[in-house]
Amino acid sequence: TAYRKSRLIGIASSLQSKQTGRTFHVSFILKNNKLLSIGINNYRKRHLEKRFGKYHATKDGSKDYIAGQHSECLAIRNYLNIFGCSDFSGLTMFNVRLGFEGPIIF
Repeated sequence: TAYRKSRLIGIASSLQSKQTGRTFHVSFILKNNKLLSIGINNYRKRHLEKRFGKYHATKDGSKDYIAGQHSECLAIRNYLNIFGCSDFSGLTMFNVRLGFEGPIIF
């Protein structure tokens, strides 16, 4: 709903001081509109390959690109740490991207 999206954008905006790169992504895991987990991308730490697999994307064709930690992966990791189970049924994930053009929600 529009209310839920504006609420998540508000939470993401309040966390923007933790931005470590050009854009800022925050992922939320919800169940029945209850917020269960948050993940914030981090360009200063490497992608969690051992848990989520290798990240093969390249930036601008450069083989020197090192993927940072993705907000989606961190939200899942936080969910697993909090609830200790890998049952994701009934959960919804939203990703908010705050950039120069304003907020975008996926």
